[in-house]
Amino acid sequence: MSILRIPHVFNSHISLVLPPLHRYSGFMNRSCRGFPAIPVRLIPVLAVLAAAVLMAGCSPRKESRTVRDTLRIVSLSPAATSILHDLSLTESLVGIDRWSAPLQGVPDGLAVFDMINPDAERVMALEPDIIFVSSMTRDATGRDPFKPFSERGMAVHYIPVSESLDAIRRDVRFIAEACGAPESGESLVGAMDATLRRISRIVATIPEDKRKRVYFEIGAGSKLYSFGSGVYLDELVCAAGGKNIFAGEYGWIAVHAEQILARDPEIILTNVPDAGAAAEIVSRPGWDALKAVRERHVYAIDHGASSQPAPSVIRALEEIARILHPDVFTGEEK
Repeated sequence: MSILRIPHVFNSHISLVLPPLHRYSGFMNRSCRGFPAIPVRLIPVLAVLAAAVLMAGCSPRKESRTVRDTLRIVSLSPAATSILHDLSLTESLVGIDRWSAPLQGVPDGLAVFDMINPDAERVMALEPDIIFVSSMTRDATGRDPFKPFSERGMAVHYIPVSESLDAIRRDVRFIAEACGAPESGESLVGAMDATLRRISRIVATIPEDKRKRVYFEIGAGSKLYSFGSGVYLDELVCAAGGKNIFAGEYGWIAVHAEQILARDPEIILTNVPDAGAAAEIVSRPGWDALKAVRERHVYAIDHGASSQPAPSVIRALEEIARILHPDVFTGEEK
């Protein structure tokens, strides 16, 4: 979606929200439709003509409307909601999914929907300009609840569950572009990369034999969950100067206590959203055989910063780096 700003004869502007004219490269599983029946080259012309009709009955306006004043956004993707927060666009939200509701910076009083089975008609009643939907909505049910609306030209974008820092960068740029704020997207990606470069320079000075073996727990209960290579959390552990004990595996994985005991991690991290998560790990029968437990190197890290593939993962990177190498990072200027 783009914002077409048309000069008014009284020195103000009218901002028109136009649907995106092409599919963003790299996002083949997202719906991003314009007006297929109208030649693309004619859309700006028709918009100008429409604006002329509108302006005939308009009184002079002292201020032009900003992107945030204009857009009405529904986000049914926690990752997209996190990105919108980092782009300072949460005030444009009119509806969110339940997983987005507790995220930092999300306003109170918004309409809340089930992410997997959203009430599409109720969503459309909010009259959104843009809808961001998690790819899990379509994958889990095998259907697209918003297909009738996207086929009529509504801007409906399916956001994948991104599994790498590069994919997060692409998501930021895509969402910023869709909201008419590409410069903000580039600025946000630049800030992410600046922090990553700063930490990488420091980690490069740490000898290989000083890099700690890390077990990172993302789910506990009847089964334990962690990750191998190929996901952004593994990238964070490596970038922070650690060695993921399950790096030989791939993706998000269920693990057994015996596997963890055999690998004997020196550091245990958990982002399970429970205030007692670290203490629960320490108290597990037989886990006192682990070096990390014996030496009390079991740490809970910020769930909000680490659980969504969004720019906030860079905050988690800094947190992990300070835990793994406090002698190097303590007192290091952010």
